[in-house]
Amino acid sequence: MKNKAIACALSCAGLLGLGATASAQSTGWQPTLVVAEGKIRSPSDPVHLLLPPLPVTVLQNIALELDNVDVTGLVSTTDGRDAVFMPPQPLAYGEHSLRLVEHAADGRIIERGTWTLDVRKSALFRDASVQADITLNGSTRIADENLPKPTPSRNQANGAAQFKGALVSDRWRTEARMDLVGNSQRVQQADKLDLGQFLLTAETGPLVAQAGDQVVGPESLVMQNFNRRGVSAGVRSQGGSSVTAFAMRTSGLTGFNQGLGVGDEENRTEGVIATARPLADPEALVLWATYLTAEGPDQAGSPDSGIAGDTSATNGNA
Repeated sequence: MKNKAIACALSCAGLLGLGATASAQSTGWQPTLVVAEGKIRSPSDPVHLLLPPLPVTVLQNIALELDNVDVTGLVSTTDGRDAVFMPPQPLAYGEHSLRLVEHAADGRIIERGTWTLDVRKSALFRDASVQADITLNGSTRIADENLPKPTPSRNQANGAAQFKGALVSDRWRTEARMDLVGNSQRVQQADKLDLGQFLLTAETGPLVAQAGDQVVGPESLVMQNFNRRGVSAGVRSQGGSSVTAFAMRTSGLTGFNQGLGVGDEENRTEGVIATARPLADPEALVLWATYLTAEGPDQAGSPDSGIAGDTSATNGNA
């Protein structure tokens, strides 16, 4: 790797045109990263380095690394001191390491300068993304004979859409996803455009909060396949341990009605889940404790589902 870097530096010496006086000091020198005041670095911005006057014997043995990859061959200059690296493709949003090293004659690698390039979209947030997946189906009828009354509409359409978005900064992260379903004809009591599932997530440090359709806690005899609409908040460590409190609707819920689904005291499940990973290998042993109190409609029927049966509420703790 060293020989490759030296060879690259040798081949780039002419390209760089870094002419320097023979009297320049070759020990203890340091380069300078030129940064425009107040400018936010974008993915395609060039990297500008200012070098002191250096002899050719030093210039032939310097190399520039970006994220531990030698990019010396992509450096150019217009005079003897201003070196510019132009990324061959836009850099990903986030932090990137930049390093300038000198390969000394005695085999040592001398680090002359290190920097962190923070690529972001604005001063407020680092990255923002939006994705949409939309499916639309349409049909038309060309004959009306022997149709039942009332006659369905001649032209019909239905479809679905899924939206995802994220906003990321240095100390916090927010994500959102939402499913929409539509039908030009009303199906039972559903609106022509209705909400499927959605989830909003906010993270800052060890704190995490979610609102929408979600799964809380591991599978256990207390909670099985419990994917419901509600809210949760908790704290988690880097080792995987966590404590989460939640309030969710006991029965399933779709559509825009009922909002987050936690306003009905007779159809709500509340609880706390604590998870611990006490061993050095976090996957070797996982311990958790779950406590919940719940109330909801009997499984025989629910007023919201339109299913006939006993709609009396049941409740209990676990």
